[in-house]
Amino acid sequence: MAITPLDQGEQLGATRLYSLDYASTVGQDGGETFAVSLKGQWSITRIQQTPTVALERASFEGTCSVNGGVKAEPVAVQAELEQGFKAPFYLRYSSEGSLEELRFGKQSPRLVQTTWRAVAATAQFVRGEGDQWSAHEHDAGGEYVAHYQRLDQNAAKQKGDYVVPVDTSLVQKVLAYRAAFHFSPQGRLTSLTADEQDSVRSTSLPLPEYKAVTHLELGLIANTSGTAAVAGWLAEAQVADAMGVSTAGTERARQHDFDEARVKGRTLQELLAPLHPEKGLAYGDLKAFSALVSYVRLHPEAVATLLQHIDSHGPLTTTLISALRDAGSVEAQAALRGLLEKSGFSQGDRLQIARGLSRVAEPSVETVDKLRALKDDPQLGAQAKYGLGGNAYRLKGTDPAAAGGIVNELGGLLAAAQSDTERIDYLLALGNSGVDQALQYIEPYLAHPTELVREAAVDALRRLPGTRPDELIADALLHGSPLMRAAAAKAARERLFTDVLAAALATALASETEMQNKLVLIQSAGEWWQRSAAVRLALEALARSDTDPTVRKLAHEAVTATG
Repeated sequence: MAITPLDQGEQLGATRLYSLDYASTVGQDGGETFAVSLKGQWSITRIQQTPTVALERASFEGTCSVNGGVKAEPVAVQAELEQGFKAPFYLRYSSEGSLEELRFGKQSPRLVQTTWRAVAATAQFVRGEGDQWSAHEHDAGGEYVAHYQRLDQNAAKQKGDYVVPVDTSLVQKVLAYRAAFHFSPQGRLTSLTADEQDSVRSTSLPLPEYKAVTHLELGLIANTSGTAAVAGWLAEAQVADAMGVSTAGTERARQHDFDEARVKGRTLQELLAPLHPEKGLAYGDLKAFSALVSYVRLHPEAVATLLQHIDSHGPLTTTLISALRDAGSVEAQAALRGLLEKSGFSQGDRLQIARGLSRVAEPSVETVDKLRALKDDPQLGAQAKYGLGGNAYRLKGTDPAAAGGIVNELGGLLAAAQSDTERIDYLLALGNSGVDQALQYIEPYLAHPTELVREAAVDALRRLPGTRPDELIADALLHGSPLMRAAAAKAARERLFTDVLAAALATALASETEMQNKLVLIQSAGEWWQRSAAVRLALEALARSDTDPTVRKLAHEAVTATG
């Protein structure tokens, strides 16, 4: 564990085995409302170390209980939680010992994740100089200041109140805290005892105050060494789901809980009943549709039922294709790919299926390969190209190598394109990716002799990170053709505020002669005028004196909407 100072740190593959005794309860004055405890052996292995970070693999063997033994929970839930607590996970620490991130397997329950986060946050030891020092640390409540005192091979930590709370609608107080660390002469943690009491109350809702009590004991049992499994564990960590120290679980785990809340125990037929295709999706139906999507994620076997309806070309075909798209599970993606192999679907339905594969949140290798195979299809080719870019965009956070590979492939196909139509398609696909390396392929086409190609190149800048795309969009706003200026105005709407773009936007508002371009510029400027005096002045000038009443009206609304 990186509570060991890294300059006296462990070798790669070194494992420390600790006894672990952890208990946490949350309740009101009337009694306990929730409790979780772990008792057993905790194994920590260093699998990566750089001058700035350490990555460790953690695993647990022992007993775990929720609410005193999960007696109130169904047997399946008990088994899921026990399996989750015993599954390996990963911890990343800074070189000073501050906990930065946790990583969990894709099936890890959120309760498991937040419990291990609490254990790791309590155990973090941030190094400092001298016998007394302070450090900023993070846990579930937010950022707080910890105060350390060293005495020989011992150290004590006191936790102050939160200086940057995660939720400003809650008042969190540290009522009592004490942690005592003991290190070996080599700097390795040999024991830790920590006790904490906190109170939490809401400032916005009439809820009672809750109190939380936490106890943690660690004791070193043994040290071992060996590097045989490190490479495999490191590869496993890289594809695991990341969780910030102050977030309530990984995105996947939070999604699982949201899905269960949406479904509310209803059956598939109960969720299908409100979906009336002849009426469209009204608000109530839209809520039912969202619940259906959640049901498909929670119950993969439901995909077969949806496919039966789609295969029979029933009245809900279009809606159910959309549900498979939004569910985005491995099973849903496989179903969409299979539908493209079947006959009898309209061109509109086939396009929707391809579009669905383009927009799944976590595209599988098979989905990327399917879109790759469709890129030359006379009817679906353009959508397949755009979809490859969209897949790269969704993969760049979890699998940057795969996202970069798609971008390089699209860049090569752009260079080999034989027509302007192909060039435009590949430029827009690269723009969909939002991957920074796409810029090297896009930028040369800003000077292409064909205006439509130049327009597509400007459009392709909208998602790309960095300052260079801002500079290129600004240049197009001020010096491009009418089509390029329109594309630049639209691209600016998807960018974060920068001084470069704000200055160009203000100038363009004052100098643009095309009415449609003015309207788009006003829409973009409507979100920025409060941060840029030049943009505000330009909008006020249009609202006051533009010759077109529509422009005057929209400019006035933009500058007064939130003022």
